[in-house]
Amino acid sequence: DAPLAVAEARRIISHLEEARGCGWIFSPADVENLALAHLCVGEIAAARTLTEDLEHRSEGAAPDLTVAARVLDLRRALAQHAVDAGSMAPPRRLDLLRDLRDDPSATSADLCLVAAEMAEIRLGNGSPDKAALSLYRDIRRLEARGGSPPPRLLVLLARAQRDQYRHETAIDLLRSALRLTDAADPLRGEALVLLGDAEAHRGRFEQALEAFDDATRDYPASPSMLAAIAGRGRMA
Repeated sequence: DAPLAVAEARRIISHLEEARGCGWIFSPADVENLALAHLCVGEIAAARTLTEDLEHRSEGAAPDLTVAARVLDLRRALAQHAVDAGSMAPPRRLDLLRDLRDDPSATSADLCLVAAEMAEIRLGNGSPDKAALSLYRDIRRLEARGGSPPPRLLVLLARAQRDQYRHETAIDLLRSALRLTDAADPLRGEALVLLGDAEAHRGRFEQALEAFDDATRDYPASPSMLAAIAGRGRMA
């Protein structure tokens, strides 16, 4: 229950702040709990400051890996809040996502999540050039770790290229993404709609119609269904 959770978080904040006022020396667990409580009540700046304070405890000649793990967990929680809080100002959301991306302990899965969400924000703000640049950098980071970009990043990069009228580049990216996804993946529906749109812009209407037909036939529950129907209508 959300109201109960917020009430409990406020109780934790009051208790820990009172203890600190009495000279209590916080353990890493205390700092983590206080940061999570501030996050629960929407006090993002306080949660972020506490995370940075905790990070300083993991630095030095003999870094405390347990503390570093707590910092990473907090950054994941803050990043997830940025994902969920659509009403938060985009620059603040980007800052929280960037904090996780730049954490030395961030995993490849963390990088993929951050890359996708940052691209979505920038595309939503009408900045496909910034989205594309950021995605290329994030893909290089993944490749430097021995990984490869997941299909979602390729589709987002294709969107960014399409929005900059680089349709051939978008088509190549989309075909790569389609090769990497299985038939049950709903991401294919979005990729096919984008492919149809890009092919239509290049004047290849037969290929465009085929992509739209595949999307409407195979992915009727996809969020891209309306776009697929509209695209097919333009081909009629």
